[in-house]
Amino acid sequence: MNISVRKAFILSSTRILFNIFGMTIAWSVISMGLDILCGKLNLSIPRDYLYFMNGYTPRTYHKLLIITQEMYVFELILSVTGITSQSFITSLMQIGSRVFISRCACTNNNLIITGIMMIVWGVSDLIRFLYYACPILKKPRYLASLILYPIGIFCEVFLMVYMRSTLTLIGLITYIPGFVYLYGRIRQKKKSADRLSG
Repeated sequence: MNISVRKAFILSSTRILFNIFGMTIAWSVISMGLDILCGKLNLSIPRDYLYFMNGYTPRTYHKLLIITQEMYVFELILSVTGITSQSFITSLMQIGSRVFISRCACTNNNLIITGIMMIVWGVSDLIRFLYYACPILKKPRYLASLILYPIGIFCEVFLMVYMRSTLTLIGLITYIPGFVYLYGRIRQKKKSADRLSG
């Protein structure tokens, strides 16, 4: 095996593992969000889909949510090393805000909003990792982001305002420029995808 073929194989293998890992995290966040939301709305659903989350209960979701969001730090490493084309700054902003929300704003007091937010986060991530695996999904990815991103931001802002702590209110101030920047990037990429496809 020559060096360039070996390097391409390692790069492809890393991307495949990265996508599988990311989709697994996304599914666990969706699962927890569904479980929390159904529990609060008194909807009975089978819990078989939670089998892989050893020790999970709706009361312990908070700890697992923090762990899942912190695990996305691997995206920053892959961005810096050039394994993915994801923008480092965009990834840092997204991961940082999610870790902040997970640690500082999620409580058992607003489980409906938290459940919705977790489903939105998980679906957004799942679509992103599916796009990484199959680039033909570019247009649906950005269309979904235009819809899901404002819903997620609304939930995050609601949770921060509800907490009324100094830390979450300071965090809220950073959301204004962050939202404008990230949503602007999504719209720009959606327009670019539309031009290329049509």
